[in-house]
Amino acid sequence: MRNATLPGMRRYADEAAEGEARKTKGIEQALKNERAEVRRKILEVISYLADGPDFTADTIRHSVGVRYPGLTPHHANVWGAVIRVAVHAGIIERTGIYTPSIRAAANSRMIPVYRKAGSDE
Repeated sequence: MRNATLPGMRRYADEAAEGEARKTKGIEQALKNERAEVRRKILEVISYLADGPDFTADTIRHSVGVRYPGLTPHHANVWGAVIRVAVHAGIIERTGIYTPSIRAAANSRMIPVYRKAGSDE
């Protein structure tokens, strides 16, 4: 039997690849547009949190606000971009667990839980 492709599946794969490329470009642009000091401070807090219990992006946002009152990235995408940097740098990793965000603006969206990279528990 021949390997059949459902109609539209190739188009779906092409669109998915384009979407991933756009996401990567957006993340890179958000990082590029943000001041190095802001990126460094967020990464510093992520590194600190990695030595404690599991945490989420909400924890990072709150902790940055406590450590650096008034620090706000120029764009909301910077939070995820810096988290991605921390993951790619081997500082943190996803646990595989998701939990609802506690931020009202996130509408209880499910977000990943992170831990220090290499601390498989």
